[in-house]
Amino acid sequence: MSLPLDPHEVTRERCKAVPFTQVISQPGCTAVHLRNHLCFGHCSSLYVPGLDPTPLVLCNSCVPTRKRWTPVVLWCRASGPGSRRRRKTSTVLVEGCQCSPKA
Repeated sequence: MSLPLDPHEVTRERCKAVPFTQVISQPGCTAVHLRNHLCFGHCSSLYVPGLDPTPLVLCNSCVPTRKRWTPVVLWCRASGPGSRRRRKTSTVLVEGCQCSPKA
């Protein structure tokens, strides 16, 4: 099948990891600010009808390619005055993004 697509247009996908400050908080705890990344960009999609009842469909999304879980410690109020306790949680840090087919 030959498609009337400009090869430059097909490869012009732009997906990148954009830095932002993520705030991790829980009630009664001091918030923690982390430098993280979000995936943002334009990815290709394609729908080609045909004789087959199932058309050719390609729908890419800008998604993380490298990510890792990282522990976060929050300091929270405890029952006694002036006392604090540690509360452990975790979040995903995104390190890289690219266009990838939706699963």
